Amino acid sequence: MPILETAALLLAGLAYLTLLGYPVVRLTLPEDLREEYAHVIAPGVGYMVLCLFAFALSGGARIGAPAASLIVSAVMAAATVILVVRDWRAGRLRRAGVRSRVLHVAILIAPLELALLWPFFVNGADTYLGAVNPDYFAGLVDDYFLQKGHSVADFTKGRDTFHPLDYLAGSISSSGRFASGLVAIAFSKMTGLDLRTTLTLSIALFMSCLPLAMYFFSRVVFGLDRVGARMAAWLIGISTPVAMSYLYFYLGQNSGLAALPLTLAAGFLLLTRPDARLVVLFTLLVNALLVVYLGMLPYAVAPLGVLGLYLLATRRLSWKWLGLMLAGFAAVSLAVNFAMLQSIYAMVRGWSNVIGQTLQGQYFLDFLTEAFFPMFLGAVIYPLKTSWYYAVFQPEAVAATMVAAVTILVGFAILWFAWRWLRQADPVRTVTVVAAIAIYAAVWWVYSFQRQYGYAVFKMSSWLQFMVVPFVAYAWMALRSPGPGTPAGWKRAAFAAGFALYVVANFVGTTEYGIKGMGNTVARAYIVNSFQMSGNRDYFGLAGEVGRHVAKDESVGLAFVDSIQNFWVAYYLRDQRISLLAHENIPGDDENLPDVMTNKLVDYYGNVREANNVFFHGAEDQYYLTWNESHLNHDIVEPRFSSPPVWKDRTFRLFRSADNPDMVFSGRGFYRMEYETDRTLNYWWPERSRWSAQGGEVYLLRPAAPGTPRRIAFDLIVGYEHREDARNVELWANKVKFDEVRITSAGRYVSKPFVPAADVTKIVIRIRERVPPGKRPLPLWNRDIPLDYRQLNALLSNIHVLREGESVPQPAGCPRALRGTEILRCPRAYNGVQIDGWIGRKASLVMVADATARKAVMKGFVPGTLGFTFPYRITFNVNGAETVSEVAKPGDFTLEIPVAAAQGEVAIDIVPAQASDRTEEFSVRHKLVTQAFRLDSVELQ
Repeated sequence: MPILETAALLLAGLAYLTLLGYPVVRLTLPEDLREEYAHVIAPGVGYMVLCLFAFALSGGARIGAPAASLIVSAVMAAATVILVVRDWRAGRLRRAGVRSRVLHVAILIAPLELALLWPFFVNGADTYLGAVNPDYFAGLVDDYFLQKGHSVADFTKGRDTFHPLDYLAGSISSSGRFASGLVAIAFSKMTGLDLRTTLTLSIALFMSCLPLAMYFFSRVVFGLDRVGARMAAWLIGISTPVAMSYLYFYLGQNSGLAALPLTLAAGFLLLTRPDARLVVLFTLLVNALLVVYLGMLPYAVAPLGVLGLYLLATRRLSWKWLGLMLAGFAAVSLAVNFAMLQSIYAMVRGWSNVIGQTLQGQYFLDFLTEAFFPMFLGAVIYPLKTSWYYAVFQPEAVAATMVAAVTILVGFAILWFAWRWLRQADPVRTVTVVAAIAIYAAVWWVYSFQRQYGYAVFKMSSWLQFMVVPFVAYAWMALRSPGPGTPAGWKRAAFAAGFALYVVANFVGTTEYGIKGMGNTVARAYIVNSFQMSGNRDYFGLAGEVGRHVAKDESVGLAFVDSIQNFWVAYYLRDQRISLLAHENIPGDDENLPDVMTNKLVDYYGNVREANNVFFHGAEDQYYLTWNESHLNHDIVEPRFSSPPVWKDRTFRLFRSADNPDMVFSGRGFYRMEYETDRTLNYWWPERSRWSAQGGEVYLLRPAAPGTPRRIAFDLIVGYEHREDARNVELWANKVKFDEVRITSAGRYVSKPFVPAADVTKIVIRIRERVPPGKRPLPLWNRDIPLDYRQLNALLSNIHVLREGESVPQPAGCPRALRGTEILRCPRAYNGVQIDGWIGRKASLVMVADATARKAVMKGFVPGTLGFTFPYRITFNVNGAETVSEVAKPGDFTLEIPVAAAQGEVAIDIVPAQASDRTEEFSVRHKLVTQAFRLDSVELQ
């Protein structure tokens, strides 16, 4: 979808939302406010009233959601036409006035469109997915269910496990059904565009309404002049925390970002200038926010409660007016929601249950630490160490210092001007803003320290930007037009630098999020859940291509690296019979290894249950669909295919299962994929790998020649936070242990043989040791919050299932003389070699060799600072023959070890006579490392 076409869709969407909102703002906004604000808030009010009325109509009258959305759209459009015609005839509406209002809206939203939404325009509404968040997909599946004609009060669960999308559609909880999804349904029905396109377009429209709501809020609540309010609208458009929310592609949250300040400002107007029309406007917005994103509702109404008490205490608001307003609020709310009261009650209960279940979630823990304020102010992106600071400034301490310096300067400048504004503002505005700050700060404190719910604080960092940018805009106004009390000289220059840093840091952070959201590079893009999704149109033709090869009564097994890509493929193959071979759960659950014998696990919510993939149908599938070699989302388990694919493109490959026995793929127990793109490292690290806390599963389907042995081979790097740099690994096949090994530092291991089952064999690589998450360096608060929630016990990669007599495939480009990182990349097997080449108490290497090999030439380095005595002895055992060599003095050495009877490979065991435990480095390395000598090269001659 070209950029211009996407821009045209966005403009059409804004016009449509304005059409929906115009009757409400025209009839409820007092005349003196209408000229400046009606066109500004109409789009935001438009999507809110569409959500409210369509949700109430669908649920109350049990009308299908598409029909309800179209009915509301038609009624509001008719009302707009009537009002526009009447105003035109009365002379209240002129062409020049319309042009100026359109231009005003365009000026307010321009920075957001350019700084935040540029990836949306580049990729098109049909493909852009941001971070490819599962929450977005859940909203898409629910809209898919509702678009079939179901009402918003309908819930169900499918039975056909060969159609995962229909199995899940309608099973979402009441708390997860956001009314904002109805906007996408309405667009889809009116334009004929597919739901994915209109849902992505809807989120872009929600974001486009945020600067408009910011302008309204800044003028009404903060009392900024038009220039200052315009600056606030521009600043919210480049805000890094807002860009984070957009990148995560939340449906409910992003629809609430504009709704929150809009509702709060409408409530402020109602309390400070009571009017029956404003009662209707405020009531509609509150009820809309209830169904759009309930979690934000307390943030909108709580400060108004304090303001109301203040106005009553100072007799600026009479009890009579308050009673009339409450009565009107109740009457309008009941009229809109009467038939939906039971469903709304269920939704509120659902929200309460969700909050209670997920308080101890492992995600977004950074927001519970001292990193919160840099991220809240937009000085740096999340996760912290993926920021450009850590790419440019080395070592990490320098980057952290730079982040802290920017945060302190920006934070101090904002606090100073906030204090200045509070002293100059009128009491009503001061009470409102101070009440909001106090309430939000109290909520932040509770979730940061008492309940430690990182997800809530993460959300607050985006939600509450509407309270930050007015102060920054006010600072800009004060610095631009100095008056009494404005700093002068170097102080003014310092505050100007703080303002400039805020703007630059937020613009850079927003741009950085946008680049990551393109999904085309894995470097520092850990925030992206699945790569090469945005801009990838291979998905659109997938159903047609697969359908040409797979009959209707046949099924396709999907073998992708995580549930996110599995379900996106399932969405496009929803009319085809499919299986999910593995990774059917979100990564937070998929990373938990089930018990080897009972298959029980503890899920994300702390529940003990059986690990049951209902979408896995064993070895029944006639075809396998998996990733192509050119695609970034590879697995750490290397598949083996005996026959070429029947079809492939840049992203996918389709194989006939009968022609490709020994199908292997990863299962549970692994954290998300890790990618290493820096090939200039001076130590070895696999290109694709996964961390594991307890070990992981590998599945083998349809082995060739059933009953014949197999072996499993894998690379393992020992992780952190343990007293030993070694792990004891058990290997199981269908609940039978067939091997165990102790791997020190790093190793490539080829197991003893096991006999697979004829259909499905689940191999488990189980690690006996357990490790805690790593501790943060220099924590300022919440010292128990780890540096990384993951238990980095072992890193696994390069997993192969070998037939009897096979060896681990030789990596490409391995020379005869192995130097540096090639010592760990190229051997058939090794153990005890550290990733930087150091040897501890013992090590082993198995290298490819031909019959002409007569000696092994080893070069290395023995340190003279570890208390070793010289000559330094090293014992070598080469294919069973022992040789003792000596190094005369510290420094570099070259040793020649005789080799006999190579016969295809040479096995070398290395035992140094002396080694040193580097206990003094434990705090740096987070594990105890033992060093004897560094191995620099090995060559068979």
